[in-house]
Amino acid sequence: MTTKKRWTKEEIEFLKENYPKYGNRHCAKKLNRTISSINLKSFELKLKKIRGNIWTKKEDSILKKEYPKQDIKKLSILLNRSIKAIYLRAHFLKLKRDYKIQHNENFFNNINLKSAFWAGWLAGDGYLRVSKEGYKTVSLFLKKDDVIIIKKIKKDIEFTGNIFERTITKKNKTYFSSGISIGHAYQWQKDLIKYYNITPRKSLTLQPPNSKYIYGDLALAYICGIYEADGNVFNNIKSKKSYVTSFVGTKEVLLWIRNKLSKINPKCKNFKISKLKNIYRYRICGKNAIQVFKKLKSLNVYSLNRKWDWLKEFE
Repeated sequence: MTTKKRWTKEEIEFLKENYPKYGNRHCAKKLNRTISSINLKSFELKLKKIRGNIWTKKEDSILKKEYPKQDIKKLSILLNRSIKAIYLRAHFLKLKRDYKIQHNENFFNNINLKSAFWAGWLAGDGYLRVSKEGYKTVSLFLKKDDVIIIKKIKKDIEFTGNIFERTITKKNKTYFSSGISIGHAYQWQKDLIKYYNITPRKSLTLQPPNSKYIYGDLALAYICGIYEADGNVFNNIKSKKSYVTSFVGTKEVLLWIRNKLSKINPKCKNFKISKLKNIYRYRICGKNAIQVFKKLKSLNVYSLNRKWDWLKEFE
C-alpha cells in the first residue's frame, strides 16, 4: 500500500499562485506531482483556473515603459507573450508607439463630409488587413494615372509616410499602381467598422453604413466616394447627349444607394439592380442621372474629375 505524499506549505502557496494562471499540467510538472493530485488539491482549496492569461500589474508596468520604443519581438520575449497579445494589450491600455510616420488616428471618428467621402473610397477600393500577430493596416492602391487621389487622401489624413509604387504582372500584362499603407490603424479599423460597416475581406460581404451615424448629406458624400472608386459613366449609344452612370457592389449596398438617390429623384427606384457573377450593378441614365449627379457634385467633395466632367454639358 502506497502512502500519499503530504503537501508542504511551499507547495500549497505555489499552487494558489500558479494554478489559476497556468492550470494543472504546469503545476504538476513544477511540483513533480500527478495531474489527479493537483486537481484534488485545487478542488479542496477551491481554486479555479482563470480564463485567458491575465496580465499582471508588473507586466502592464513593463509594457507601458517599453512599448513606445522597444522592438516588438524583443518585448514579446521579455514578457513571454505573443506579438498579438502585446498589440492587443497595448491597444487596451491606449498605448502608442513613437513612430516617425504619423496619420490622423481620429480622422474617421470625426464624422463629416470629407471623412464620409474617403470612407466611400475605402469601401470601394481600400483594403483592411489584420495579420496573424494582430497588426492592423488600411491600404489604398490605384492605377498610377490616379495618383492625384492618393496625394489628396494623404494630405487630408495628415499621413507623413511615402507614396509607394507597385508593379504587378498578370497574364503577360504589366500594371503600375500607386498607393499608401497606413500601419497601426487600430482606431481606423474600429471606426470604419462602427460607422461604415467596412471590414477586412469586404468585397462580397460589404453592408451599408450605420444609419445611426451616416445619413443625409453624409450618406451622399459616402456614395460619391463609392462612385469614384467603383462607379462608371459612359455615353448612351442611342443618344450622344445621354449618359449612363453605374455603381457596382453587394446587393445590400446597392439597394441602400438606390434608396438614398430616390430621395433626390423618386424615379431612381424604377432602375433595376442586376447581377454580374459574384457582384451586382445598379445603373441610372438620362435626365434622372443628370439630376442625381448634379446634387452629388454640389457637395463639393469629389476628387476624380474624369468621372464628373460629363456634367459640364448640362450646366
